[in-house]
Amino acid sequence: MHCMDQKDYMEDQNETTKNVLEFVMRTIKQSIDSENISKDTLDKTVHCNILKIQNYIAQNIPTTKSPMLDMLLYNILLSYRRIIKKKISIASIIKKQNTDITYLITNLKDKLKEMPIEKVKMLSVSANEHKSKSVSNPEDNEAASSKVERHTHSGKRMNYPKTITKILKTWLSKHIDNPYPDEVEKKYLIYKTGLGNTQINNWFINARRRILPKLFQKQQSIEKYA
Repeated sequence: MHCMDQKDYMEDQNETTKNVLEFVMRTIKQSIDSENISKDTLDKTVHCNILKIQNYIAQNIPTTKSPMLDMLLYNILLSYRRIIKKKISIASIIKKQNTDITYLITNLKDKLKEMPIEKVKMLSVSANEHKSKSVSNPEDNEAASSKVERHTHSGKRMNYPKTITKILKTWLSKHIDNPYPDEVEKKYLIYKTGLGNTQINNWFINARRRILPKLFQKQQSIEKYA
C-alpha cells in the first residue's frame, strides 16, 4: 500500500511539474510575441511575468522543494530575458535603419530638386541606355561592370572588392550590438578600405538592413544549441 501511495505521489508530482512548465512557456511566449515591449519597459515586463509565474507555482505546487525544477526554471527565465533584450535590440536597429533610409531618400529628392532639369533628363537617358545595353549584350554588360568596379572610389556603385567588404563585415560582426561606428572608427575603416566617408556611411546603412539580421539569426542559433 505504501508503494502504491509513493507511486501515486510521484505521478502527481510529474503532472504538477508538467503543468507548471506549460504555464511558464505559455507566459513567456505571450511576452515575446508582444509588440508593446520597449527598452524602458523591459525590466518591468520581466519582473511582472516572473511574479506571475511565482504566484502560479505557489498555488499549484506542493511545499516540497524540487532542485531540478528550480534549476530548470532559472535557466528558462535567463533565456527569456536574453531573448527579450535581443528582440528590443533588433527592433531598435530596424527603426534606426528606416530613419537612415528615409533621410537618404529625402536628401536625394532635395538634390534632384536643386539640379537643373536638363541634367536630370540627361541622367535618366544615360541610365536607360545603360540598362538597354546590359540586357541586349552580356559582354558589354560585363565590361561595364568592370569599368564601374574601377571607379568604386567615386561612389558610383556599392559593389566593392571582397577585400574591402571583408574588412567592413568583420567590423560589423564584432560590433553586432552597436553597429554604428563613431568618427574615430570611421577614420580607421576609411584608412583600411580606401573608401570615402559617404561610402562608409552608405555601406553600413545597407548592411544594417541586409547583413545584420542574418548575423543576429546566426548568433541566436549558436546560443540556442550552446
